[in-house]
Amino acid sequence: MNLLILRNSFIIVLFALISTSCYNSKASSNSESINEVKDLLENYYSTMSDRDWIKYQAFFIDDATLTTVWQAEGETTASIHANSISDFIAQTKDGPDSQPIFEENMISSDIILKQNLASA
Repeated sequence: MNLLILRNSFIIVLFALISTSCYNSKASSNSESINEVKDLLENYYSTMSDRDWIKYQAFFIDDATLTTVWQAEGETTASIHANSISDFIAQTKDGPDSQPIFEENMISSDIILKQNLASA
């Protein structure tokens, strides 16, 4: 079963912001922090589109889980699939790497910051 078709997927990514200097001036630092997260997300999608799986895996902790919504061809409903990042990378030959052209782009983002945690 090919679990890697991401066209109809929803990916929720949480990133911890480590830099304490980002919070000295709330107004400007909040905007800077949001831009930093947006840049990270754009880099994430660019790295995936480049099929640089070593660099892509570095976005995640070792035991990370990727959860996607996927609808198989001919199926009437979508289902939820969860893979470890290692399993996802191991299966790319059946997903993105099986396509002559593969590109993922961030269409929009809704970034919420709470102290040193970003939800996007």
